[in-house]
Amino acid sequence: MKEKGETRILLLTDIHAPYHDKQALKLAIKFARKKEIDEVIVSELPDLYKVSSWLKNPDTMPFYQELEEVKQVARQIASAFPGKKFTYLSGNHEERITKYLWRHGEHLAGIDAFAPQALLGITELGWEWVDNKERLAKNQPVLQRGELTFLHGHEIKMGWGAVNIAKIMYERAGKNVIMGHFHRVQEWVVRKIDDKFSGCWSVGCLCDLHPEYNPHNNWIHGFAIIHLFEGGAFSVENRKIIEGKVL
Repeated sequence: MKEKGETRILLLTDIHAPYHDKQALKLAIKFARKKEIDEVIVSELPDLYKVSSWLKNPDTMPFYQELEEVKQVARQIASAFPGKKFTYLSGNHEERITKYLWRHGEHLAGIDAFAPQALLGITELGWEWVDNKERLAKNQPVLQRGELTFLHGHEIKMGWGAVNIAKIMYERAGKNVIMGHFHRVQEWVVRKIDDKFSGCWSVGCLCDLHPEYNPHNNWIHGFAIIHLFEGGAFSVENRKIIEGKVL
């Protein structure tokens, strides 16, 4: 049961379609549909393997097919929450399109039809597109809901070898943050001298946990539901998915 004035936000991040975990995504959607969600924030829906700068396996699907599968997953998510507000938070994988154009098609860069949001079908769905990195470069505010800042996680530099990523991100951002990118479930919460609390939440991924390029890792499936209250206060359900169960 919602509190008066409460808004609930679902955060789905690091899906990496078409190389996503279909079961994990279904579990996250099924769980969230029971939670009276008001807004869905999706971050890093595609993998975009074929336009990455990494050495690529030629046996993987062609780029056009990858884009079509990404659009199918976007429509799957949209149909699960009809009539709700959707916000798309761009990550480092979406940058692969932009960087590919800079390297191989500079004359096409800047044309709306070749922008990531157009190629991924986000414009067609009518979702709001947010690029925090671009906003920071222009000294503009990043995505905020109440007193909680939403980052993908790549906007502030941090090594992948870091252990307590939530603590490091909190110290570098200097405010309440929720993020994906690192595919790990963590939180760092501090009580300040005025008895107020703040912190950082790292949310799990929904991608394949055993990709060819990194078959053994410390990633974990997960998603988050944020409860936003009048005045900007919030609470975070930082959910894990382990052995087919939402915990």
